[in-house]
Amino acid sequence: MDICRATHRLPYVELLTAMRDAGANESEYPKLDDAFGTCALGEKHNGRHMGSVYAPGAEPELWVQWDDDKIIYVRVPICAQDDLSIPLKERMACWLPLAHDCGHSWEAREWAYL
Repeated sequence: MDICRATHRLPYVELLTAMRDAGANESEYPKLDDAFGTCALGEKHNGRHMGSVYAPGAEPELWVQWDDDKIIYVRVPICAQDDLSIPLKERMACWLPLAHDCGHSWEAREWAYL
């Protein structure tokens, strides 16, 4: 699976408000120049782009969804599906949002976290 990686500049105040509401503190806020979303879904996904913007260490994560007209912040648990064909010690759970389409993160040809 190839990753979409579409990017979108996020309105800074809205991003910080969504992060604050999700439990982030000021030290976790991105710099203004880093206020963008990067789509983490499979390249051929349906619907809105979606990228993680805040992972507090406990679910649900804060994700941003966008299309040409709208930006929405949502808190969604991760998928956590793993590849049962891989030995247990080597498995990596999917870190994409629950109910995502396309492949799981461990099926991506690129392993860099977005």
